Amino acid sequence: MPATQLEITDLSWSRSTYPATHHAQPSGHEQSQRYLTAFFWTLLWAVALLALYQGSDSIALIDPNEGRNASIAREMAASGDYIVPHLNGLPYLDKPVFFSPPPPLPSKCWELLSSRRGYLLWCSP
Repeated sequence: MPATQLEITDLSWSRSTYPATHHAQPSGHEQSQRYLTAFFWTLLWAVALLALYQGSDSIALIDPNEGRNASIAREMAASGDYIVPHLNGLPYLDKPVFFSPPPPLPSKCWELLSSRRGYLLWCSP
């Protein structure tokens, strides 16, 4: 049965433009092999992430200075005194003021933004 010109044009156009659409479907074995490979890599990534992050929340501040600096910054934010650092309510004058932890400006900014985040999310243009 002779093909019409439209069928020939359509067939040649689709094969030349989209050659990947005319490949045979993979067999059941090949498809299951692909699924197993994808599952293996997903499982490997999950195990790697679990090993990387397991117990990371239980690690305290490792260096003793980090805890002290965090406490000084917290007390500076609570008292509002950014000139004289305090530790456990007492002035901590171990270092000059500019060598103590930076004033807790980032925590104040975060506090300000988090208290207004609903407004920022819903009312911003």
